[in-house]
Amino acid sequence: MAQDSLILIHPILQTISIIILSYVAYLGWQRYKSKFDKYRDQNIIFQWNTHVRMGILFLILILLGSILGFLINKYTLERPFFDSGPHAYLGIIIVALFAIGVGMGYRLSNGHGADNLPKLHMLVNYFGIGLVLVQILLGISLLIEVLGF
Repeated sequence: MAQDSLILIHPILQTISIIILSYVAYLGWQRYKSKFDKYRDQNIIFQWNTHVRMGILFLILILLGSILGFLINKYTLERPFFDSGPHAYLGIIIVALFAIGVGMGYRLSNGHGADNLPKLHMLVNYFGIGLVLVQILLGISLLIEVLGF
C-alpha cells in the first residue's frame, strides 16, 4: 500500500499543476480578449502579476512532478527511466514548451516583444495545453496498468 501511495504522488502533483495551468490560461485569455474592440466595453482588467506568479509556480510544479515521475518509475517501480514510453517523452516536450512559454513571458514582462511575441507566447502555451490533454490520457492508462485495475 505504501508503494501505491508513492505512485500517486506524481499524478496528484500534476493534477494540481493542471488546475493552476487552467487559471493561468484563463488570465492570459482575458488579456487577449482585452485587445479586441468588441470586448472593450466589458472593462477587462488583466491581472498581470497573478498571471506571471502563477505561471512560474505552474512551471516549477510541473517540472517537480516530472522529476518525481521519473524517480518513482526508477526507484519505486524499479523500471528504466523511459519505460513509460510516450508518456515520458511527451512529458519532456511539454516541460520544454512551457519553459519556452515562460521565457517568452519573461521577455514580455521586461517590455520586449510588443509585436508578435504575445501571440507566439499564447500559441506555444496553448499548444502545450493540447499536449497536456493527450498526456492525461496516457497517464491514466499507465496508472491503471501500474495499480492493476
